[in-house]
Amino acid sequence: MLKNEFRVAKLLLLVSRLNGMPNELNPILYTQDKLAHLSRCTRQTLSRSLQQLAKEGMIEIGYRRIDIINEDKLNAFISEGLAC
Repeated sequence: MLKNEFRVAKLLLLVSRLNGMPNELNPILYTQDKLAHLSRCTRQTLSRSLQQLAKEGMIEIGYRRIDIINEDKLNAFISEGLAC
């Protein structure tokens, strides 16, 4: 469901900014269980949302690490969700 993907995308951007230097994107070093809890969805829903965001070229998923690789595209996706 896109609603979950928007929520996860917003969380990833927020966590990336909070966990390092201001005005920079930083790797997200949270477990998927922790991210699921923070985004108020199940681990399975989070995983599907992350896979979709990765497929769209917005993030890269690694072992205990998520990198935002296209901030502009992620912001546009979030803005699209807010407009709905």
